[in-house]
Amino acid sequence: MKVLKDFSDTHPDCVLLYICDSLDNQARARNILFNRWFREVAPPHLLKFNRKIIDTDLDMVYYAAFVFNKLYIAENVLEPYVDLEVQNLSK
Repeated sequence: MKVLKDFSDTHPDCVLLYICDSLDNQARARNILFNRWFREVAPPHLLKFNRKIIDTDLDMVYYAAFVFNKLYIAENVLEPYVDLEVQNLSK
């Protein structure tokens, strides 16, 4: 969470895309853990959108979180762009 806070403090107008590593089939577990950490200790000015990116060619599901600073980026403005990006990344 310190990495997220530091990133947000130095780049408050940027969105951080976090993708759970899926090479060992533990991506879902990593996503659950990241969500718990975020819920418990993330600064209140950080929000996130959770999304699944589906690659049908490789038969893989990637768990992603788009983390942003709500003081600089409005949630209702960002969400359509996040959904479009997920759609572009999914096959």
